[in-house]
Amino acid sequence: MSFYFAFDAALKTLAASCLFLRSLIKVQVLVCCVKVGTLMSAGMLLFCGSCYYHALTGSTVIRRVTPYGGMLLIAAWASMIL
Repeated sequence: MSFYFAFDAALKTLAASCLFLRSLIKVQVLVCCVKVGTLMSAGMLLFCGSCYYHALTGSTVIRRVTPYGGMLLIAAWASMIL
């Protein structure tokens, strides 16, 4: 039981730190370009939202969405560099 609690706490911490750091970056990106901001927002919603949902409910159904959120975040970073 304590292993699952520690895992959920670590997952919540990961989601919170990703959400916080990316929200700061998102403000700067929205000023830069709307397209990149849209990709970053969608990626944050899918990645961080699925991590939060899994940590709070324990449901494994939504975990399939997490990699798509990560790919959107990578696409946002790549488009900002290019």
